[in-house]
Amino acid sequence: MAPHTAWEWLEQYGPIQLSGTITEKSHEERERTLTGILTAAKSDEQLERKLKETSTMAKKKAKLVLNGSGYGALTKRGKWSEHLEFVASSDSLKKWQSFFETGALHKPSVKEVPDEFLIDGENLNFILNTLDSSNKENWYAFYQAGIGCVAEEDFLKAKELLRKSWNLEANPWACHGLACIGLFTEKNEEAAEWMLKGLEMENENISYLKEGFRILFLCRAYQELIAFYESQNSKIQEIGKLKFYYISALHKIGKNEEAYEMLEENGGLVIDDIREGEDSLAKLWSELYESLYSKKAPVPYRYDFKAF
Repeated sequence: MAPHTAWEWLEQYGPIQLSGTITEKSHEERERTLTGILTAAKSDEQLERKLKETSTMAKKKAKLVLNGSGYGALTKRGKWSEHLEFVASSDSLKKWQSFFETGALHKPSVKEVPDEFLIDGENLNFILNTLDSSNKENWYAFYQAGIGCVAEEDFLKAKELLRKSWNLEANPWACHGLACIGLFTEKNEEAAEWMLKGLEMENENISYLKEGFRILFLCRAYQELIAFYESQNSKIQEIGKLKFYYISALHKIGKNEEAYEMLEENGGLVIDDIREGEDSLAKLWSELYESLYSKKAPVPYRYDFKAF
């Protein structure tokens, strides 16, 4: 609410001592008694006096005690918020604030994970208009613009921009974006090809590996997924989610016995980040068990994450 456009008031809270006989009376009687005590103490006059004494201070700029969300600093303030103070406290937000003020976007190393995703339908044209000038050699600007176009479902333009980002400087983030576009447009082979390029570059980033395996599986690139998994060191191979996709891919190509054995080894596969209610592990076990023993069986508790 804008300043000086509403009534101001003060509220005061605290304990008050009432006798035992008053507490036994009706609500209306207790209310009258309590009001009388407060009136006698002139509590309302004290509040009115404090409101007048602080009126000058209330119209001055306040001291910032604690920063809130820094994203407000990136938004153009209007009539109802121009008096508010937002602070872009993190380095990444300061860089983006500079971009929205100058049009020149920072260019991090391709080895760094993208810091923010702030391009949307409202500011997409702003960044697009900088790609022929201040950002024409900036792989990160083309990447961010491409992701903005993906969000707007303009996949043709997004593909063009992400390819430009890749051509300016090979980076796994453009690979992921292009893989997603391939998946969205049902070009699975193209999606898998881009995803594998990204995985080769970012093969120590666990989050990227999990996302890459997920996309390969959705693309039905089972052989590619299996080959990539088998090329990794033992530490990577022991990550539960990656092993799950590997076992699932073995199942899809008919290697059910090998898949079931791997699923059950060491007391059963453990996926650290599986979510409550997720049934992927239960379905995998059920399909493998039925394919091997030609009958159904209850899912073992260690694979059952149903939310009841």
